[in-house]
This record gives sequence, C-alpha cells and structure tokens, in this order.
Amino acid sequence: MRDDAFILEGERLDSIGFGDLRLIQKPEEFCYGIDAVILADFAARGLLEKGRAYKDGITVCDLGTGTGIIPLILSHKLPDSAQIFGVEVQKDSFERAKRNAALNGLSARLHMVLGDVSDSML
Repeated sequence: MRDDAFILEGERLDSIGFGDLRLIQKPEEFCYGIDAVILADFAARGLLEKGRAYKDGITVCDLGTGTGIIPLILSHKLPDSAQIFGVEVQKDSFERAKRNAALNGLSARLHMVLGDVSDSML
C-alpha cells in the first residue's frame, strides 16, 4: 500500500529518527515533542534491564498514547517479541495511532485500544 493511502487531509508524514519509522501527525491538533522520546527511552532501558527476568517476554502499555509515538519508539528499542499496547480516548488520535502502526508494518506488535483509562473493563 502506498504511503499516501494512510494520510488524510490536514495530516503530514514525518520521519521520527528511529530506523525507518514514520509518524502521521496533524499539526493543527498535536505533534509529539522531545518528552515522548525521553519517556520512551527511559521505559525501554528499564524494561530491558528487568526484561531478562521475564521468561514469557515483555508486554507494555502506553496510557494516553495519542498518535502512538511512544509505542512506535518502543518497537524500535525492544525485542521483536515485545507486545506493545496503546490506549487512547480520543477517536481521531486512536485512528491515527492504528494507521501509524499499519504504515510501519507493526500491527502485529502494536495493539491500539480505543478507551478511557478510567474504564475498569480495559
């Protein structure tokens, strides 16, 4: 599928500086910043240090994932066996996160969930 098939009106496609990973963003709404990069790096280092003790692999969840930037970065830093979830309450951002996972060929590892983090059914 061509990249432009993933991009809707008002959106842009950016390289995020981790391998070939790209991110669909809508500048009028929100674009990620350095805080997401720092948080993802901190989480990845902690998971990798502790991950040696996990025999069944690593599973991680990003609450309030937005467009999925943190799961995308984690997919670059963690082993391919890691399963990464992103929960987002805003439907537009959730849909963009799903498209970002698909655009990067990561839908099997990045699982986006539309929901409110205060919902006990998550």
